[in-house]
Amino acid sequence: MADRNAAVCRNTWNKFDNIRRDRAYDVSTRTVEPIESDSHDLRPSKLQVTHNTHRQVPSSRAKPSKVRIRGKCNEARFYPDIVPHSKLRTPRVYYSAIDQRSYKFVLVLEDLTNRRIVDDIEGCSPEDAATAVRNIAAFHAIWWSNPGLEWMDWLKPFDRSFSLEILGKPAAKFAGPLPKVIREIAQRVQIHYGHLFEMQSRPPLTIVLNDVKAHHMFFGTKSQADEFAIVDFQLVVRGRGPLDLSRFFGSSLRPEIRRTHELDLLHMYYDVLTDHGVTGYTFETLFNDYRFGHLQNLVDLMAIEAQGLQERGGPKLEQIQQEQIQRYAAAIVDLDCAELLPV
Repeated sequence: MADRNAAVCRNTWNKFDNIRRDRAYDVSTRTVEPIESDSHDLRPSKLQVTHNTHRQVPSSRAKPSKVRIRGKCNEARFYPDIVPHSKLRTPRVYYSAIDQRSYKFVLVLEDLTNRRIVDDIEGCSPEDAATAVRNIAAFHAIWWSNPGLEWMDWLKPFDRSFSLEILGKPAAKFAGPLPKVIREIAQRVQIHYGHLFEMQSRPPLTIVLNDVKAHHMFFGTKSQADEFAIVDFQLVVRGRGPLDLSRFFGSSLRPEIRRTHELDLLHMYYDVLTDHGVTGYTFETLFNDYRFGHLQNLVDLMAIEAQGLQERGGPKLEQIQQEQIQRYAAAIVDLDCAELLPV
């Protein structure tokens, strides 16, 4: 079984690597079919991967930036180094490889399209939010102040991660429009964004996914309410756990849902941490970390706008971005996050 799988993995990599080098194609998986099974093992011993050679995407002849390379490396390392030692449900990885010379990256994942995906604009229901929080909290608890964090030299603290390069420094150049209620706060955040990164990098640290949003999650049906999985780990860092809740609540909960349920959800998160043995971390500290995280959301938003990244995603992404601006602003005002900034 292992030998056959290894051969298939090599063949899969070769097929992707042999795509014509003068053109770039969408090589995300169209079909993954089990084409041979062992009666004593339900896992497929071979996979057939089909890429779409008719859908052309922008050429990738240019050498990828260091930032993009680090993101790909994070994703490639997350699955073998972290997932097996965690309770976080992710798609099963059939094959993962990154070419260290060209930095071409192949990731063949389990197909979860039969799961339910929540629309970013609609936002998560309280029930879906609770499912996500329970899973994220259990994941954080396992890695909370874990000595193993130091052994993964590729997993950087937040203030030394490449997030500082793409979601920190560019924020200082932002000059676009924002809701009136947070314009003055945004100016202060532009001055003190480095302080926010430092605050997110103080012990106790855990593994922060750092991009927890509805469109990265897969939920079960009503009869499978606790089913949950999550993807996209390019921005993973060592940091303060509640940042993931700020990312999630700020981006993926409508303000009225967040206002009504956030304290209950934060207490749920705290209870899961303590049930898993986390000590020395008070709910008051958790709540302040959560508030700091909403200021970090504003840093990210300004950095993305300053670089024009939202425009590259088309009208849908721009619509999502505009909705998130309103959600971020509401949370920052509701939680009086501005008082956390240096005077």
